[in-house]
Amino acid sequence: MIFLTACDTRNGREDVIIDAKCEYAISPINVDTQMPRFNWAYSGGDSFVQHAFKIAVASDESKIDSPDIWNSGEIFSSVPAYKMDDTGFLETDREYYWRVTAWNADSSTVITSRIEHFRTAFMRRSDWNSVWITDVRVPSVPAFNVRSFAEIIPFVTVLAYSLPIGEPIASTS
Repeated sequence: MIFLTACDTRNGREDVIIDAKCEYAISPINVDTQMPRFNWAYSGGDSFVQHAFKIAVASDESKIDSPDIWNSGEIFSSVPAYKMDDTGFLETDREYYWRVTAWNADSSTVITSRIEHFRTAFMRRSDWNSVWITDVRVPSVPAFNVRSFAEIIPFVTVLAYSLPIGEPIASTS
């Protein structure tokens, strides 16, 4: 993997891509669209002016050089933001990797971001295969949804979504 960066010879500071975001967040875990928005900023020597860029999205970090999900191709724009085309390839509840490469007007300076990632959310109602948990003794306490652990054992990653609903009813200490 080769990372190219630009160096401002006036002050020796390297131009780098920072704040690379998907759907306005760094490494979000709940992207719920087939067309996520990407944006980024630059830091360093302040001499780099973006003329064009390309974005690669892959299903695996090792595939980022030849992305299997989406390659924007060369986009001529000075705006450090772009929305992914609707390829239909983003699956629900999956991790994806992305990287942006930008260059100046004469292509003498190329800056490549580090590989970033995002996770898609459950995008369809049918994706939610959960068990409703509630305390039936207290009807005023709303139920909440928890994904069945039996479906994901053995697991590598567990994501738990919770909402505060008030004071605990019982303790297990």
